[in-house]
Amino acid sequence: MQAIGGAGDLGADVVAYTPDGRKVVIQCKQYRGKVASPDLQRFAGTVFNVHHADVAVLVTTGTVTTPAARLAKAAGIEIVHADRLDRWADGRDQPPWHHSRTPLPPEGGP
Repeated sequence: MQAIGGAGDLGADVVAYTPDGRKVVIQCKQYRGKVASPDLQRFAGTVFNVHHADVAVLVTTGTVTTPAARLAKAAGIEIVHADRLDRWADGRDQPPWHHSRTPLPPEGGP
């Protein structure tokens, strides 16, 4: 796992790898309000093509607008709200890559 957020991060705050080797790119939004479509559009525009993610996750302390949620679903980005993050951290929920539509690489690697 590597935290890389900050100026010039191109939408990636954390890059990590699943136990089976898939690359997870996480964008964090500490918002009291709503994450809107422009935020998701920027992340969707870089997460797969620039960062080459296998799994894309947006973590937020706020909520996500309906258009942003639709875009995330269409783009294959998992949304993790604070309550789900808490459940994931204490083992009550599976990590986001278990929910991802990204298939596992074929046996023997990519």
